[in-house]
Amino acid sequence: MKFKNITGIFFFLCILYFTIHPCQAGTNAAAFLNIGVGARALGMGGAFTSLSDDATAPYWNPAGLATLNKITLTTMIQSLAGSKWEGIEDITPKYQFISILLPADKIGLKKIGGSFAISWIHCGLNNIPYTWINSSGEIVRDTLSDQENAYFISYGRVLGLMSSNDFLVGGNLKIITQKFTKIKDASALGYGLDAGLIYSFSQDLKLGILLQKEIELKWDNQHIDKSPLRIKIGSSYKFLKKKSTSILGAIDLIQTRKQPLCAHLGSEFNYLLPSSKISLLSLRAGIDEITIEDRYGNIAQLNNHINWTLGTGIKMKFFKHSFQFNYAFGAYRLGNKHRISLIIEFF
Repeated sequence: MKFKNITGIFFFLCILYFTIHPCQAGTNAAAFLNIGVGARALGMGGAFTSLSDDATAPYWNPAGLATLNKITLTTMIQSLAGSKWEGIEDITPKYQFISILLPADKIGLKKIGGSFAISWIHCGLNNIPYTWINSSGEIVRDTLSDQENAYFISYGRVLGLMSSNDFLVGGNLKIITQKFTKIKDASALGYGLDAGLIYSFSQDLKLGILLQKEIELKWDNQHIDKSPLRIKIGSSYKFLKKKSTSILGAIDLIQTRKQPLCAHLGSEFNYLLPSSKISLLSLRAGIDEITIEDRYGNIAQLNNHINWTLGTGIKMKFFKHSFQFNYAFGAYRLGNKHRISLIIEFF
């Protein structure tokens, strides 16, 4: 059986598995994975499921890896709003992302096709106050840290059962670790699976779907935390497409088990420059999650504060390599966030 046919069958089985596999409720494990990666996508309010056309694709929709054909490195840093809150000024939150994209033909796997990616997301809190009583009965005031990590192994390709590049599929294996220092049995290991697809109705109109299996996080004391099954459906369309300018609009609908339906909205204005060094300027805006289903009668409270985002980006060329710098600002309930990311395309 040809590899392209195996790919199609595997994807179908993934869809079937996500559809019939029961999801058990539990603590929302690995909640840090909901923060997002990439200043471009975050500047668009996280409405990126149908786009997923840069090196952040493993997070947003691994199907987007299928058409990326250059070895690419991307990274992001983010400021978290910890120091503004009274009593926790000394707590130092960290959030980092790094990913490397490896097209199959660049690593000697041309017959397989598509692209692979390896990614890492780290979220940490240091200097958390910790008080305990020692063997002598004395009160000890100390600090501890919470370290959470997610490792992605991703693959995406054109669906082998189709004759064109309009149908893309991809998947993630996610390995998650969490550890509270200085506390017994406070380490956990878990896993998760994603399956995604992107279908292009035309060059301007795309549809994306991402299915995320619940994450099972097992602690040293055998307790298991689970996150709920999540389904994302997104669409994007280029409303204006001229020689040097384009305007892109995108929307994502996200359904999480036992939670109301919510939406992410985003837009991007791109201007192509004739300069040989600077090739692209971008402006972005979005709404990062707005509840659109009044399932429990609390939609007004959930939408009391709308998380809105703004962003900008620039793409340049140096020594035959492409460098893209992106910045995103977000106004959130718990404070403003600033994200900076870099994407380097090598060859």
